[in-house]
Amino acid sequence: MKVGHQKFVRLGDIAELAAGGTPSRAVPAYFSGAIPWIKTLDLTNDWVRSSEEQITEGALNSFRGQVFPAGTVLVAMYGGSGTIGKSGVLAVPASINQALCAMPPRPDVWDSEFLHFWLLSVRAKWMDYAAGNRKDPNINKQVVANMRLRLPPLAEQCRIRDAVASSLSLARRAVAGADSQVDGASQIQSALLIEAFGRTPLLTAGSGAMAPIAGWSSCKLADLARLESGHTPS
Repeated sequence: MKVGHQKFVRLGDIAELAAGGTPSRAVPAYFSGAIPWIKTLDLTNDWVRSSEEQITEGALNSFRGQVFPAGTVLVAMYGGSGTIGKSGVLAVPASINQALCAMPPRPDVWDSEFLHFWLLSVRAKWMDYAAGNRKDPNINKQVVANMRLRLPPLAEQCRIRDAVASSLSLARRAVAGADSQVDGASQIQSALLIEAFGRTPLLTAGSGAMAPIAGWSSCKLADLARLESGHTPS
């Protein structure tokens, strides 16, 4: 079957899906190793280069886990609407916990970054298939396996990947530039207010009297306005 030439495919048909596990917290030594152990908090919808915690070989064996190779695509299954569907691509070999679903690379069938970008595009749809209590709905590996996508040939996947990566890079630079402009505007505003009202303390220590500015009169706000506060109904 030439998967790359199908119109639509299921994720479960093109990837060997796997989940991870969590070593016992009752054994602190399990968390003193060098194997990256990826959790949902480590996913940033980008390449995954490090993890908050690392585990030992013994910890990995305790839940019969495995180390997934670089290029593995990850998607979060637990954590409610704020977390379900978060994704990433392993930049380094790593293990995962049970809240993640791993799709080890198949470079003959799909490009890891292309698949990741597709996951980003459908993230909002995952909650349609979530089950569980209202507070913490989840999806499972079967839901991931049944998700359908249009899979073009590899060459086309790579073309789309490069175009999306380039556009995202431009967007991130634009956001960074906008953030710096906001910071600059805030600094300008502060400078203008200081220029208008002076950099003097409002109250002198202990006395409660306002510090005078040359040519200005001084008074308390209570002398100018009737000060009131509100209330909260039961």
